[in-house]
Amino acid sequence: MPLYDQIVRAERRARRQNESSFDYMNGSARPGICAIRELLEQWFEHLQDDAKADIRARFRSRDDVQHQSAWFELFWHELMRRGGYDLEIHPTVANVTTNPDFLAQRNGVSRFYLEATLVHQYINNISDYLTRASTHKFINGYIDQLKKSYAQLRVKQAGIRKKVEQEIDPSTSPNRILN
Repeated sequence: MPLYDQIVRAERRARRQNESSFDYMNGSARPGICAIRELLEQWFEHLQDDAKADIRARFRSRDDVQHQSAWFELFWHELMRRGGYDLEIHPTVANVTTNPDFLAQRNGVSRFYLEATLVHQYINNISDYLTRASTHKFINGYIDQLKKSYAQLRVKQAGIRKKVEQEIDPSTSPNRILN
């Protein structure tokens, strides 16, 4: 089960703006893209068989967030594997409803969980805004957003202050609260 389709490729063009990353890489015959595809196929082969279907499905997604998230997990799996770690993919953790991406262990001693996370939406929103807005509109919009954020923070601070004041007797010594 390979990541990419086993097809004859002839396309040597640049990626189209509305084309998913996977579709472009799957169909491109550009030498650099071919080399990347070969490397990613090698990484994919190193995954445990029971993890391949999930990673492959997300990697082949036309949704670039899904594709890039699967790529990032594949990258971390390979990095940790080459670092000498044994990896359990999506291990079960007691008293938690979700599973981290990996449980990494080396020589039976070092053990830790690894969650590979990307911050797509925030970056994409900024990028979209910059693409659509002139510099003047961007600066004004940024200032307005800062004002709103500051106002929201002030409301939260006032709410916290009021709650603390309700809970603490003003005659109580600060040393008694801190100890």
